[in-house]
Amino acid sequence: MPGVSPPNNEDNLLSLALILAKTANGTLLPLNVLSDRDRTVSPEARIQQQQLLAKAETIAHSANAKVKTIGRVDDEIDRGIVRTALEQDASLVVCGWRGYSTYQDSFFGSTIDNVALQLPIPVLIARFVQPIANTARVFLAVTKRQALSEEFEQTLRIAKMLANELKTSLEVLVVVSKKQTQLSPQELAQISRDLPIGQAQGNTIKEVSQKVYKNDLLLLPVKTAEARIRNRSAVGTLPEAIARSHENISVVVIHFPLSS
Repeated sequence: MPGVSPPNNEDNLLSLALILAKTANGTLLPLNVLSDRDRTVSPEARIQQQQLLAKAETIAHSANAKVKTIGRVDDEIDRGIVRTALEQDASLVVCGWRGYSTYQDSFFGSTIDNVALQLPIPVLIARFVQPIANTARVFLAVTKRQALSEEFEQTLRIAKMLANELKTSLEVLVVVSKKQTQLSPQELAQISRDLPIGQAQGNTIKEVSQKVYKNDLLLLPVKTAEARIRNRSAVGTLPEAIARSHENISVVVIHFPLSS
């Protein structure tokens, strides 16, 4: 289920969601939420909402995908997204991201934080700096702990889907801290039998920064335990640091819920 926002990201978010929905033989649920908390929603806003959703529906039909558009008015944008996802029994949500948190976000949480931390399903948080069709490589970077986690299988499946549909290569990198030992050949075979996985030892941000290229689609999984309590964003500090230092790279953060 893609939230149709922000404007500059709409086409790429829709393309990303289309790839995942079609590959899984699912239904695409383009969603646009208008807030009426401070004032009544204007007719102009309603018309714009209808136009956005009509465009999304046309694109989905042209790709022969099952689609159900949803226009909603709610007191808060994040609540509208969460409620719709639960009502429609969505299996995954796609949201747009600017690539950084504001000062206000760090205290009160952003719309993305509120959505990701409340939903019991994965949320893909995407920042695109170029058309997704221009992707030259899908690059999945994980820590050793993430590679051995129960979520890694789903993370790798998403990466393979994207690489296959975008007709591009997939590279997987496991970054091991200096205090850890690298994964053994047996461990590597257990987590991926059909795809070679590279390893690097050192600082994750530094290692990823040295290996990512301009036309890559960088995938970064995250699972933010007690993020709100610790004043951490749902995106996580590591993905945000990488996104800030590489403003010319498209990034998709795969946020997993605590219950997964």
